[in-house]
Amino acid sequence: MYNNPIQTMTGKRVRVIAHDIAYTGLLVDVTEISVELQGDGQWISIPVDSISSITEGDPETSSG
Repeated sequence: MYNNPIQTMTGKRVRVIAHDIAYTGLLVDVTEISVELQGDGQWISIPVDSISSITEGDPETSSG
């Protein structure tokens, strides 16, 4: 298996943009099919082909 830079974010809080919607949560798993997040009180499964960006951190809790 190859080493994917997105997989280095596993276990960290991330922000995923898909279809112009922002999802935030703990990155739990990355597969060829979907990205799995643990959100606040819910699990979020996002199809890979709909994702436009994944960034580490949560802008709502970041200072600046």
